[in-house]
Amino acid sequence: MGNKRNFTSLFKGDKTIWVLLFFLSAVSIIALYSAGSELVFSKKYSVSPILKHTLFLIIGIGLCIWVSHGNVYRIRMYVYGLLALGIVLQLLTFTGLGVKINGARRWIRLPLIGLTFQPSELIKLFLVMVVADLLTHIKDEESLWLYFKIIIGLSGFCAAIILPSNLSTAILVFFITLTMLFIAQIPGKWLLMTIATLMIVAVTGYGLVKIIPRGSVPEMFERVYTWESRIDQFIQGKNKDNVSDEDKKNNYQILMGKTAIANGRFLGQGIGKSQMKNVLPLAFADSIFAIIVEETGVWGMTFIILLYLALLFRAGHIARRSDKQFTQMAVMGLALTLVLQAVISMLVVVDFGPTTGQPLPLISHGGTSVIATCLYFGFLLAFDRDMMESRAKDEQVRTESENDVPVVDLEEQVTNP
Repeated sequence: MGNKRNFTSLFKGDKTIWVLLFFLSAVSIIALYSAGSELVFSKKYSVSPILKHTLFLIIGIGLCIWVSHGNVYRIRMYVYGLLALGIVLQLLTFTGLGVKINGARRWIRLPLIGLTFQPSELIKLFLVMVVADLLTHIKDEESLWLYFKIIIGLSGFCAAIILPSNLSTAILVFFITLTMLFIAQIPGKWLLMTIATLMIVAVTGYGLVKIIPRGSVPEMFERVYTWESRIDQFIQGKNKDNVSDEDKKNNYQILMGKTAIANGRFLGQGIGKSQMKNVLPLAFADSIFAIIVEETGVWGMTFIILLYLALLFRAGHIARRSDKQFTQMAVMGLALTLVLQAVISMLVVVDFGPTTGQPLPLISHGGTSVIATCLYFGFLLAFDRDMMESRAKDEQVRTESENDVPVVDLEEQVTNP
C-alpha cells in the first residue's frame, strides 16, 4: 500500500488534466507508428522513430511531474529569466549557431548530445506567464496604461525576433497576448488600436515583399518569399498561371491532406491502413491530423477535437476556482496557446488557412514540441495543486480557529453571576 501511495502521490494536480495528457500521449504513439513511414524509410529500420518519440514523451512527462510539484512563487520569479534565455537563444539562431531545417533557420543544436530545439517554444511558453504576472501589477489607471505598453512592447519584440523564421508562431504569440489582455478587461479601444496598427504593418510588409526582388534580402529574411507564396496560394486559389515551385509544393501537400481526409469517410480505413502516409509530405508532423482522420474517420477526428476542448474547459474550471489573478491569467493563457495551436494545425490540413507548419500539440513528431507541450501541462498542474493546497490550509486554519473559541456555559453564569 505504501509503494502505491508513493507512486500516486507523484501525480499532483487536477486528475482530468493528467488523463488528457496520457490520452494525447497514447494517440501520438499510435499515430506516429502509422504515419511515420517516411521516417522509417530514412532510418532504415522500423523501430527508431517510434522509440525516439516515446523517449521524448517519457522525458516530457518526467519534466511535467517535476514542474507540477514546483513552488508557484518561485515559478513567478524564474519565468523572467527563462524568457530572457529564450530570447537570447532565439537571437543566436540568426548567427552561425542557427540550424536550418526544411528551409527555416529556427533551431539551435545542443552541444555534446547533438539534439536540436526551437528557442521560440521557450518564448511562447514563458511569455504567457510573464504577461500574467505583469497584469497583476495593475492597480490604477496610471499603472494600467504603463503595463499595457510594457506588455505590448515585450510581446511585439518577442514576435519580431521569431518572425524571420516562423511567421505563424510570431502571430500566435502576439494573438495570445491580446487575448489575455482582453480577458483582463483592458480597454477595448487600446486593443483595437493595436490590432489596426498590426494590420497596417502586415499589409505594408506584404507590399514590400511584392516589390523587392528575390535574392536582394539577407538570408535571415529570405523566408518572407515563402510566406508570400503561401498567402498568394491561399487567397488566389490553385488555378493561376506561372505557379512557382514553392506553390506547387505547398499545393501538393494540401491536396494530399484533403485526399487523406476524404478517404477517411465516417468510420475510417482502419489503424495502420492509411493510403496517403507514403505520399503526404510531413505526414508524421504538420499533416498528422490528416492521417488520423483517414484511418479513424469522423469518430477519430471528433475524439481529437474533444480532447483539446476538454483541456480548455478544464483550464477554465481551474481558473474560476482560483482567487489569484496570476493563476487565473496564466492557466487560461497556457491552455489557449495549446488549443489555438491545435486549431491552426487542423484548419491548415483541411485548407482553411495557408500552410503554417504548426504541429499538433503532443501528437506531431518533434522533440522540442513534445517536451514543451508536457511543460505546459506541468505548469497547469502546478497552479491547480497550489490552489488546492492553499484552500486546504485556509480550511485547516478556519477549523482550528473555530475549535479555539471558548465554550460559555450560560446556565452556570445564571446560577453563579
